[in-house]
Amino acid sequence: MTLAHHVAGCNYENQTKWGSKMGFRYGSFVEDFYTGYRLQCEGWKSIFCNPERDAFLGDVPITLVDVLGQCKRWCIGLFEVTFSKYNTLIYGSQSMGVLMSLAYSHYAFWPIWCVPVTFYCLIPQLALVNRVSIFPNASDPWVFLNVFLVLSVYGPDLLDFVSDGGTVRRWWNAQRLWMIRGLTCYLFGLIEYVLKSTGVSPHGFSLTSKVLDDAQSKRYGQGVFEFGVPSPLFVPLTTDAIINLFSFTLGLTGF
Repeated sequence: MTLAHHVAGCNYENQTKWGSKMGFRYGSFVEDFYTGYRLQCEGWKSIFCNPERDAFLGDVPITLVDVLGQCKRWCIGLFEVTFSKYNTLIYGSQSMGVLMSLAYSHYAFWPIWCVPVTFYCLIPQLALVNRVSIFPNASDPWVFLNVFLVLSVYGPDLLDFVSDGGTVRRWWNAQRLWMIRGLTCYLFGLIEYVLKSTGVSPHGFSLTSKVLDDAQSKRYGQGVFEFGVPSPLFVPLTTDAIINLFSFTLGLTGF
């Protein structure tokens, strides 16, 4: 019993290398990414383990506000790794090679997607309002290039999603969620990291609720969005939705 209390108290790791040289590495909001990355840099090799019976089970948030809150925390953690001495492009390429470095950088620079996504969500709509053409007309041969690019990007992704047991509706929700994250948690994560780095405002650690009820689980199984409670994260999303609706209406009416 004494040993059990000792382990439960988490004091066994004091004055040890656990958290810095061994085990999960502390000091990051993305301890799984950070730990795996550091272990790869130290020469450990990974294998893909996919047993028929699920080896590990866990809970994930299913309401939109919880998903975005968790993703925002990840963005801050990824930036902390990216702009540290363990930068994935510099330190990573020196420790584990260019290809693995680029693979980790793909995730490390996730939050920067907020910049192109925000432009994508605003520029075409503003161009439509101002009657500026940025896409080829339907009669223009170049339109086939656009169609080809869209199908070549979304087609294989949809095929992989459905072949793995997903539905078209869930795949479409995943595409919507990608845009939502670019406008919300990626943007807020970037701003919060900049404010913290400049000493303007330190951020706190917000827990993610993973408590589910039967109604939420049922809607999740049906592929229905569950927004959850009101949040400032929805402000840029709502603003962009209003701009899109306004420009689309003007485009239909010809103003």
